[in-house]
Amino acid sequence: MARELPDTIISQRAGWWRAYVIFITLHYALGGVGTVCVALVSLTDKAPEVVRDHVGLFGLASVICSGLMTFGRVKEQAIAFLRAYRRLNSACIRYENDDSFPISELVKIHDHGEEIIEKADA
Repeated sequence: MARELPDTIISQRAGWWRAYVIFITLHYALGGVGTVCVALVSLTDKAPEVVRDHVGLFGLASVICSGLMTFGRVKEQAIAFLRAYRRLNSACIRYENDDSFPISELVKIHDHGEEIIEKADA
């Protein structure tokens, strides 16, 4: 019979996964929007009038997307949350199925996950 995980660990694991999904989605969304905007700006001469009329906005949107991706370090944040999640998830599976795996080791791995995330913030 599998041992029950502490609610705090279950909650933390779900939170790290949710943060990963948010950051990786943001990374690809910003990259996609930025790329489309740059393409529209570069094709201004051949673009429909509505695009030509708003070329400044497309250029600004591209710069904002690029800046958010670079200075927000969105991809690095996503990777950190994924790494922390994977380690904690692996430890959770082991804790649930291996009676010799102590809760203190699970907490230690959780703390290491927090360190991984913290390093990505620096």
